[in-house]
Amino acid sequence: MLPTYLFPFISYFVLGPFEIISAQTIVRQNRPVSSFEGIYNAGPFEVIVNFGVKEAVVVEADAAVIAYIETVVEPSLVLAIRFSDTFPGSINSQGPLRVTVTARSLKTLTVVGSGPIVVQGTLKANDFQLEIDGSGDVTAALQVNNANLVLTGSGNFFASGKAKNVNINVSGSGNVNGQALLAQQGNIAIYASGNVALYCEHDLTVWITGSGSLQYGGNPTVTQQIMGSGFVTRAF
Repeated sequence: MLPTYLFPFISYFVLGPFEIISAQTIVRQNRPVSSFEGIYNAGPFEVIVNFGVKEAVVVEADAAVIAYIETVVEPSLVLAIRFSDTFPGSINSQGPLRVTVTARSLKTLTVVGSGPIVVQGTLKANDFQLEIDGSGDVTAALQVNNANLVLTGSGNFFASGKAKNVNINVSGSGNVNGQALLAQQGNIAIYASGNVALYCEHDLTVWITGSGSLQYGGNPTVTQQIMGSGFVTRAF
């Protein structure tokens, strides 16, 4: 049985069809979890990631909601955070929807909902994959050899740290804020209105067919092809 901790939460909710009735109590659950290498946030959950010697998951939510929140490690070794199939589809609660994750290491982060992922500490990996297909933002400090960043939604990536090779593909309105991410080489493709900022030291290849722009720092050799209204400029 999962350990459950109750905290008083006083509030008033107007109820309607398909809405969860709040128990006016905030619950914290320590969830069992096996080894994983990635996180998939498929909802409005605030996901906070720490690094440690043992994986752990703590869910904090309204007592009437928490049973519908799944934290499942898929065969692909990705921790999926989502609502269950039995979820009624509407939340009438002012309580948190927070999942605190302790990981030993991570290779992938994926957002397909409105909830953010905030990585506390430095994410270290040989290859790192980020996908944002929703409106949730991701914040992370990287220490990787290869970073592959794919943004198809409106969520933003706030990046810092170091990466030897950075590949960025933007086909949505989300932005990559990488002024504090030091890359040796960058390969950037912008097909929509999203913007990219990146610090690059050596080679920078840019392809723009949309209205998005690239602002870069450093003194790289720049190869660019622009077919839209976007632009490339050295800004920092």
